[in-house]
Amino acid sequence: MRISVKKSGDFTSYTLPKVSVGDPVFLYGPYGKFGEKVLFENKDMIWIAGGIGVTPFLSMITHEINRNIDFFWACKGQKDAVYDDEIKNISKVRNNINYRLWISTENGRLSAETIIKTIGANDSIGEKLIFICGPNQMMMDIANQFVKIGVSPRNIIFEDFNLL
Repeated sequence: MRISVKKSGDFTSYTLPKVSVGDPVFLYGPYGKFGEKVLFENKDMIWIAGGIGVTPFLSMITHEINRNIDFFWACKGQKDAVYDDEIKNISKVRNNINYRLWISTENGRLSAETIIKTIGANDSIGEKLIFICGPNQMMMDIANQFVKIGVSPRNIIFEDFNLL
């Protein structure tokens, strides 16, 4: 089991770092909406991760998914892309995954327009499922951009880390 955490409160900053290998823990879940759509929908996909929002994709990328996937991971800087090599290595052996790391301090914010241009999906964007996980503002901005160009909101799936 792997735990990926962004320090963003008392628990993640002070309590969780004190957990050691072999300590008993209680796990709850699973949470989220991605699994059902990834496993049972028969559409090509765009995966968009922002920062620590890459974690659900790390699990999904290990499953055999027989659809084309364009995977974008936006990070502030290269040092934040701690799973970049792992994702690259998996993508090399899976012909259906096109992975791109997006460094926002170098390239600016990732946008729907940039994604569409990069994957060459001008006419087919409405036929794809778009999975987004990351900071709320990023998810809303990119989703709204896709809706404005004609993507149906039902084809945009969010994974939200807010459990309360």
